[in-house]
Amino acid sequence: EKLLLSLLPAAIAEQLKEDGIDATAGGKNLIAEGYKEVTVLFADLVGFTKLSAGITPAELVFTLNQLFSMWDDLFAKHRIEKIKTIGDCYMACRCVAIHFCCFA
Repeated sequence: EKLLLSLLPAAIAEQLKEDGIDATAGGKNLIAEGYKEVTVLFADLVGFTKLSAGITPAELVFTLNQLFSMWDDLFAKHRIEKIKTIGDCYMACRCVAIHFCCFA
């Protein structure tokens, strides 16, 4: 349950727990919803590869942590939800029905 909630919106995780998962995706468990007003942010740092070649791994992780922590704090004030960070990429969303479409 904790894994589902860390990866999916609560409503979707609950639906999967109740209905199970159809590995064949024969139409049973397809979950798709639409929202009129959604903003998705995908940030990829320009020059990251060059930067990473010139500093230590510890310095690189520290730098990314500082930057992403600042974004986390700023976005929390504006109800923007972080979806995922991978390397130097940051993805977040904001929508009117934020408790339904965004990740906790």
